[in-house]
Amino acid sequence: MASCHQADRVYTAVWQAIHRPSEARFKALVVFSVGASRLLNVHHQQPKQELPLMAILNFNAAPQASNRSPFAGLQTPSNERPKAKLWLNIGYDINGKFINLPVGLPIDTMEAADVRGQNEDWIKQRTAQNELLKALQAHGAALAPGQEEIVTLTVKLRRVNEQMEIPAGTNEYAADLSSLFVKPQVNVAAE
Repeated sequence: MASCHQADRVYTAVWQAIHRPSEARFKALVVFSVGASRLLNVHHQQPKQELPLMAILNFNAAPQASNRSPFAGLQTPSNERPKAKLWLNIGYDINGKFINLPVGLPIDTMEAADVRGQNEDWIKQRTAQNELLKALQAHGAALAPGQEEIVTLTVKLRRVNEQMEIPAGTNEYAADLSSLFVKPQVNVAAE
């Protein structure tokens, strides 16, 4: 059976895994699950050996170089998603060459957006977005391998808005919120 020392190590590993940032938490929990299964199962086969509980992960080490796209946080792991074969590339033509941005949009693996809500205009816009995606996917599926075609679309470059701050005293919707929490006075009648 596992020793108290090993149980303490497992408990400590779980506590540390829960209190890490989400990506590190996932990695630590995967390693923990491997260590816990060894602790619970392997000791029956080899009761006299010290069991390795888990690998040591250094979450403070510099990150390894990776070939990450700007969409890395939005994608599923590479071994789970299909390889894209239809790409929408943005760029310009010059001297017979197409100069495109380093990263294109994978159209055939892109999923339609959810259409839900109560705002009619929003639902119309989201439906139109999904129809555009469906039309590009259908047209691209009909292309021969290696075939390219110019598509007339509008490309917009947009910078996000700065955080808007309302100066104190200029918000006409602000109220004295302390008045919401005034305790009612209780009149005590003298006998």
